[in-house]
Amino acid sequence: MSYINELQAWANERVADYERNRASGVGKRKVVNTFASKTSKAVYTVFDYNGLITCNCPGFTFRRKCRHIEEVV
Repeated sequence: MSYINELQAWANERVADYERNRASGVGKRKVVNTFASKTSKAVYTVFDYNGLITCNCPGFTFRRKCRHIEEVV
């Protein structure tokens, strides 16, 4: 099997795993809180992915730390 075929098989397996998990409800996110930006019209949301707390603000995106999560926890 060539490298391309192996890569395609691997990708197909990942997609199938994702679809199985999505259908079973594994990995669903819950909105914990929302915050309005103080400097713009943006609204940032803190999510809980089965215990993994994330935020969609630029600070969390680039540094993996933000004040929004600190306020929630």
